[in-house]
Amino acid sequence: MVEWNLGGRLAPYVRDVRAPEGCPVRMTESHQPSGDMSDPPVSDLVITELLTPTPFSSDLGAGMFSGRGLPGQFVVVPPGVPTTILIDAPHRIRNVGIDARTAALWLNGDANRPLDFGVLHAQISDDPLVRQTLHALWGELSAEEPAARLFVESAASALLARIALLAQRSQGREPFRGGLAAWQARRVTEYLNAHFAEQISLDELAALVHLSPYHFARAFKTTLGLPPHRYQTRLRLERAQALLRDTDLTVAQVAEAVGYETPQALGRLFRRELGMSPARYRGQIRR
Repeated sequence: MVEWNLGGRLAPYVRDVRAPEGCPVRMTESHQPSGDMSDPPVSDLVITELLTPTPFSSDLGAGMFSGRGLPGQFVVVPPGVPTTILIDAPHRIRNVGIDARTAALWLNGDANRPLDFGVLHAQISDDPLVRQTLHALWGELSAEEPAARLFVESAASALLARIALLAQRSQGREPFRGGLAAWQARRVTEYLNAHFAEQISLDELAALVHLSPYHFARAFKTTLGLPPHRYQTRLRLERAQALLRDTDLTVAQVAEAVGYETPQALGRLFRRELGMSPARYRGQIRR
């Protein structure tokens, strides 16, 4: 985050940087004009706190939202997602960037687990504990005492836990924002059709269309009527049916061709979806 703030097109607006060497938590303060403040993907999880009233329209990877933000309110930007940020007035902000792998380790105990705070990526939020923690981090990041580093990491870990808790509490109240855009649906279905026999993760699909996994899964189902894994399973079934109908491949060969390690796995799919085994399906379709 700091590298982009200091080296990108918004660098002239940075007024202060607090980034101790080797610390996974870094902060900047910027005084920006109105206009397009969009950012490219960065490797950090970023929490942006507003310091002034700020009218905005934004897409942080989970759909457009807009409003008039107030001082102390914040947004959460997931790592690796380009943003659209349009601001209608001069404004001041503070960004805290936390190394994504470190944040995942602190929050989940697994540095490789993706960070996803659900609805918080599609709204502006307000919480006194988050506000107090951000204020404390800003002060201690400039301190030189050895204990300051320990405080910063402890406070940042608590900040992540609080944001995760807010996300869980907000999930049931989320106003869902709709399905995939046409280009998103086309890109992800083309990818699934080309790679249906492979192991495909939700994170991989979500990254194709610049959405968080949480919002992608909901938008995909709204648009296509099935969750992503069920859509992939349907593609495998349709391809297996075509191979059984049009070729002389064995059931084991068909299973391998559509991504199953054993013919038994393909058999379970056929019995669940069609009520018969692959061999019986072939016998009936070729009569």
